[in-house]
This record gives sequence, structure tokens and C-alpha cells, in this order.
Amino acid sequence: RQRQMCIRDRDMRTPLGIGKGGDTTIAMDKLLEDTILELVKERGDVTVISEEAGEFSLGNPQGYVVIDPLDGSHNFCEFIPMYSASMAYYSGPKLDDCMAACVVDLVTGDFYTSIKGRGAWLNGSLLKTRSPKERISIGVEMHPTTDERALCMARLIPRAGKFRCMGSVAMNLAYLARGTHSAWLDIRGHLRLLDAAAGILLVKEAGGIVTGFNGEDIGQNDVGLDTKLDIVASCDRDIHEKILDIIQK
Repeated sequence: RQRQMCIRDRDMRTPLGIGKGGDTTIAMDKLLEDTILELVKERGDVTVISEEAGEFSLGNPQGYVVIDPLDGSHNFCEFIPMYSASMAYYSGPKLDDCMAACVVDLVTGDFYTSIKGRGAWLNGSLLKTRSPKERISIGVEMHPTTDERALCMARLIPRAGKFRCMGSVAMNLAYLARGTHSAWLDIRGHLRLLDAAAGILLVKEAGGIVTGFNGEDIGQNDVGLDTKLDIVASCDRDIHEKILDIIQK
């Protein structure tokens, strides 16, 4: 009930300034971040990387917690029901060190979780990616930063049965993990780790594939506030290789 009241409250869309992640902070960002940080501070001994508060240490840091309190802020401000909160825990300074993650659909209340080496779940039920029987459904983030990347996306569009730009990175990756999407791409060159951290582990633990634009392993990228990525994520190896082939021609 409290979640629904916040969603409807126009005051929650009031701009408060610019967060350390570089985007405008609205009241809902701040409320969600404060709530999550209260829980993190109870455990302590981590380096926190969060969109609004930036990077700081608690106690004697033994790992990293990456938080995006409101992924899909523009959707939220425009009353488009597609936004989420996400959090990922890393035992070390590289993306491969991600040990656990969660994504909360702030509209439905659905709770996605993943633990490295053990699997991914939606509300407690095991998740598996799903290979398409016919034409594939692809989720994307658009606004390519170069003509070359725009052409990559143009080549892919006619090959997809459905092509969706939904405005929340974490929810797109969660949808791939649950089998709604066949693949998801952000090849703009400036995807923040903040947005994708939790979703990457979800997809991998659900059986999917995640690489960079050229098919490279992204696991040795640093965990940091300024980390930027290209991501191609797919339900299986066959779909992944087909997408890489199309976008790299």
C-alpha cells in the first residue's frame, strides 16, 4: 500500500539536484536510496557505490555493494509503469566477483534474486532463459552515440519478431532471465555499471550469455561508479552468436 501511494504521489517526482552518478535526483530516488542504505549500514564493512550518494566505505570494507535505487527514472516521472530498484554484491573489484544480486519491480512488487553458482529466482521460483521457437524478441536501449552503432541496430531490427525499448536496464535483463526477451542490447558505449550490475548476474545464473559488443568477456571490468559498458545479452549461445554476427557486419 505504501509503495502504491509513493508511485501516485506527484511530489515524489520533484527534482532535488544532480546525483553522483550524473543524473537528476528526484524525491523518489532519495527515498529509495535512503531505505536501501539503512539496510546496508546494518551489515557494514563494504564499499557502497550508489547512483545518488556516490562511492563511500562502511567500516572495514570486505566487498562492494552497487545500488541503483530507481532504474527507469524517466518512466517514473512520466507515469510509465516500468521501473525498478536493484542491488548487487561483489566480493572483489571486478565484475566477475559478483556473488549475489536482486531486482525489485517497483510496479508489481516482483522480486528477482540470484546467487553465483546457485541460480536465479522470481518470487522464489527458479528462472531459466527461454530459446525462441520462431522469431526472436529483442530488448534494447537506443540513442546510439555514433552513426556506426545506429547502423548496427538498423541491421538487427528486421531480424527480430519484436523490438522493444522499455527504459529500465535492470527490468530488461530480468525479463531476459525469465524468458520474456530472447536478447537485450545496449551498445551505446555509455551504459553505467550501476544500471546493469544486478541484471547481469540474473541473466548468467538463469542460463544466458552476457558479453561486450565484440563478444568479449566483460568480467575483468572494474567495479566502480564511472564504469561504462557495452552489453549484448542473449538467452543461449546460438542466438548470441547470430546477433553478434549481424551487428558486427
